[in-house]
Amino acid sequence: MNHNSTVRDILIILASAIILAFAYNLISPKNLPLIRKETAKVGVSDSALFSGGTPTKDSSLVAASHSADKHEDVKVIAPLHERALADSGSASVRIPKKPDVFRIISLNQFKRLMQERRPVIFDARDSTDYIRGHIKGAKNVYGLATDEYFERLVPIPRDTLIIIYCNNPECHLGRMLAEFMGAIGFTNLLLYDDGWDGWIAAHMPVDT
Repeated sequence: MNHNSTVRDILIILASAIILAFAYNLISPKNLPLIRKETAKVGVSDSALFSGGTPTKDSSLVAASHSADKHEDVKVIAPLHERALADSGSASVRIPKKPDVFRIISLNQFKRLMQERRPVIFDARDSTDYIRGHIKGAKNVYGLATDEYFERLVPIPRDTLIIIYCNNPECHLGRMLAEFMGAIGFTNLLLYDDGWDGWIAAHMPVDT
């Protein structure tokens, strides 16, 4: 067997493997999108946040339209997830769709929510940045290692008002955390998209 023949056989094998992989991904119920579609970001109005003092639950929620009781479209990712959602058939639970939009709040809305509604605040940056400084009261849940914080997130009621931030609008860590929390059933998630950079620029108080 000469060198050219060997190279040709290798290329044929690689091409066949790629074709089979694409074909399997196409028919698989857990297929992955070939092109990542960027989720839209939508600003939330004051009336939606503060009218009546009750969180709104509409189609713009980051968590999409889960049923809190039946846990529809929630992926079981660990036995700790409320005893596998108390469903003996949990292996058949569907993987949730990616959220349609992220709900974005402004600095003024953030401050008002902190005063009136006492939200849970999550800093999605890494622990080094978090230790250097963070918004007072924020807990660190690193957006690139969300599964490591699973046990901490599970006991939180799914309709809790939660604000997530990272560095700035270019930072994807906050959105990654929001997607993860939406996938395990949280229904009232907000993103402070200006993040840590916006907080510092506004000369807001910080904690370490």
